Amino acid sequence: MIFSFNIQNYSSSELSFRSSDTDEGEAAPHTHNDSWGKLKLPPIDPTENLLPIEATEEFVEDALDAFSSEDDLSSVGAAEEWPLCDQQEHDSQSPPPMKEVPKANQVLPRFPARKAIAVTNWPKWNVRAYFQDSFGYIREVCQTDKNGGGWHITPEYIGIEDAKSGTPLAVISRGEGSEIRVFYVSTGDIIHERRCFKGRGWFNGKLNEKRILVSPGSQLASVVLGQVIKIYYQARNGAIRECSYMDTESTWKDQITPVTALSGSALAAITYPGKEDLVVHIYYQAGDLTVRDLVWEESSWKAGEFPPSQAQRYTTLAAISWEFDSKQIAVYWQSDSGALQELRSEDDEWDEYSEDCHIPVPLAGGEQLAVMRQKVGLGDVLRAYFVTSDDQIGEISCNPMTMKWASEIKKRPV
Repeated sequence: MIFSFNIQNYSSSELSFRSSDTDEGEAAPHTHNDSWGKLKLPPIDPTENLLPIEATEEFVEDALDAFSSEDDLSSVGAAEEWPLCDQQEHDSQSPPPMKEVPKANQVLPRFPARKAIAVTNWPKWNVRAYFQDSFGYIREVCQTDKNGGGWHITPEYIGIEDAKSGTPLAVISRGEGSEIRVFYVSTGDIIHERRCFKGRGWFNGKLNEKRILVSPGSQLASVVLGQVIKIYYQARNGAIRECSYMDTESTWKDQITPVTALSGSALAAITYPGKEDLVVHIYYQAGDLTVRDLVWEESSWKAGEFPPSQAQRYTTLAAISWEFDSKQIAVYWQSDSGALQELRSEDDEWDEYSEDCHIPVPLAGGEQLAVMRQKVGLGDVLRAYFVTSDDQIGEISCNPMTMKWASEIKKRPV
């Protein structure tokens, strides 16, 4: 299905940056002296990833100290080779040390124009999709069982007016939609959350009080494990970090994970049945441009068994898990040519080779794909959502028994 909503394609030859004295993993102060400077970039060459800085202003720390060449070249192999930080940094009160600020003659990575979409659902025909419109507001598109499975766009905004242009998005729902949380990045590169509880309207969540700074190119991913909500983001030194919320403590905690990723890497996170409890899989792009897997199981991190797979720089990343006679995972990314790839695991055994995924999704580099599983009657349906090159939202379905995606995108006006 295609929804005819125009969504802003963030692209500019003039960028603004704000100064800050805080480090990654720290809370940004509520009051501080901001210093704004404008960075002029030369015309964009699509064949080049890095652009030379042509300016003499003093560039600010919170925008630039993620962008050293060693961050982009770091990669993660076996657990003992993880290069990120000392073990003491697993404590959220011990953030990684500040890196030297790049000079004006160094290079600044050019992140692609991303059009984020985040989806969540609960049984029957209940889906919520979130996107950023051409005015910069976050909008909600709904499919509801009460409406006979029909789609409509929520006429009111959900109250997010401070999202940065091209913000990443993540969403979770619990209690069959009684609670929804939308995560985004504000204009100050700070993670925010917006909540809705039992349909009583939207309000700001406690995560906003933490004022956690992220890398300017950071993406977001989120999962739910019972009474725990986890959200993943990229810090300014390239580290992947985790914020977790426990209902019993009613507070957010920020902590490190043992990996760095390509600056601006896409992120995808799923839960999966482990030996005793659910485990978390995080998929990311390493500095060598391979897609890799990080696993949280039995209270510790380890490298996952997902075969490192080459991808185009700033590939989209999506993952989904489900059970139907066996435990299964499917991961999606883009090859060097931009073709969407799929690799599957069944009962913890990964296919030897990825294959072209026959989803007719015309993704441009770096745009986001969202996939989900929806229970319909006694069976399941897999769905993929994306923003097309002509700024429309599309949906396509897959039969998980055959893993064959529909050959055409359904169009259904809202």
